[in-house]
Amino acid sequence: MKKKLFFLAVAGFALASCSNDETVASQVNTGANEISFRPLMNNVTRATSLTTTDFSGGSTSFYVTATYATEHTAYFSNQEFKWNSTNSKYEPYTGTAFTTIYWPTSNLDFHAYACNGAASQVTVSNTAVANENGCPQYTVTPNTAAANQTDFVYATLTNQAPNTGNMALTFGHKESQIGVVLKNTDAALKITVSEVAICNIAQSGVFKNRNANPSTATTMEWGEFGAVTNYVQSITPAVFTDAAAAGTTWILIPHTLAKPVNDGQYVSGETNAVYGGAYIKVKYKCQSATNNDVYFAGGSDSWVEGIWPISNNTNTTTWAAGTHYTYTIDLAGGGYYEQNQATPSGATLDRILNLNPITFATVTVSNWTGPNNTNVDM
Repeated sequence: MKKKLFFLAVAGFALASCSNDETVASQVNTGANEISFRPLMNNVTRATSLTTTDFSGGSTSFYVTATYATEHTAYFSNQEFKWNSTNSKYEPYTGTAFTTIYWPTSNLDFHAYACNGAASQVTVSNTAVANENGCPQYTVTPNTAAANQTDFVYATLTNQAPNTGNMALTFGHKESQIGVVLKNTDAALKITVSEVAICNIAQSGVFKNRNANPSTATTMEWGEFGAVTNYVQSITPAVFTDAAAAGTTWILIPHTLAKPVNDGQYVSGETNAVYGGAYIKVKYKCQSATNNDVYFAGGSDSWVEGIWPISNNTNTTTWAAGTHYTYTIDLAGGGYYEQNQATPSGATLDRILNLNPITFATVTVSNWTGPNNTNVDM
C-alpha cells in the first residue's frame, strides 16, 4: 500500500535574536503518512517578522524541496504547502487544488522556506544542486520599501527514512532586522525629522550551501551579494526629544557592511566626494527650542540631510542572520554632510551643526571713581 509523506511540523522563530527558537506547530502521526502540517500554538503577537500567528489558521504558505539523501537529486522542488481547512493541516498545493505526495523507498532530505512578503523577493533554483549536497539556492532581494519587505525563514531535515512519522521542522529567521531610534539630548534645540535611510547596504544575496566540502556536508550561508543601495523611508514630520523609533524596521540581507577608505573621512578631499562606508541618513531641520523663527539647519520650507557612519575602517561590522539590530542616534550632534562641502577642508567629514553657545567666562564690576567732594553753599 502506498504511504503518504507525513510531518509533525514544528516551526520555530527567533523573535528578537538569532539563537532563540520557539515551537509554533505540531502534529501527531495519524497513520496516513502524507506530508502535512497542523499548527497548534497561536499565542504570539504578530510583528513585522513572521511569528506563530502567521502559521495558525493557514494565512501563510511555505515551500519545500525534497532530495534523495544519497544521490542528492530532487524528489520534488519548491512545492507549496497550503493550509487545508477541511483536513486542518498543511498539504501540497498545485495553485488550484490540493494534492498528495507519497514517500519513495529512499531516505529524503527536506529544505523549506517561507516569507511574509511578496514572493518575488525570493528566487529559488528550480532543482536541487547535486554537487552542493542537494541543497537549493535562495536569492533574496528585499523590497526598497521597509513596509513591503519579506521575512525569509528557512528550515531543514536530513536523512529521513521512508514513512517517518512525527518529523519536526524548525524555521529560523535568515535575514537581519534593522531599526533606528532617534533622540535629542539638547533641550535648547527643536529637531524635526521627515525621513530616515540606511545607506550603502547590499541589495541582494544568495543563501546556499557554502561548506568547504559542499558535496558531502551542508553549511547554509549568505554570499554573492548585490551592489550596495540606499533604503529610504519617509515619516510624518515629528519632533524628537526622548528616544523613539523612527519609521518601520528594515529586514535586510546579512552581510559585512561596506567600509570607508579612512575613518571619519570622505573617499577624497574633492568637493562632493561621498562617504564610502555604511551609514544612517536623517532628513531634519533644527530650530531654537524657544524661538521657532531661528533655524540652525534647514528652514521653514527646507531640510538638511545628515549622516551618521555605522561602519569604520578599523573594525569589521557584520550583520548576523536572525539578529535584530537597533541603532540609536542623538540628533543633537547634527551629523555630517553626505558629500564633501569644500576642498580646503580636506577629506574630513564636514559637520552640519557648528553651534557655539553664548557664554560669559567672568563678570567684573568696576570700582567707583572718586570720591569727588563738592561744597554746597547756603
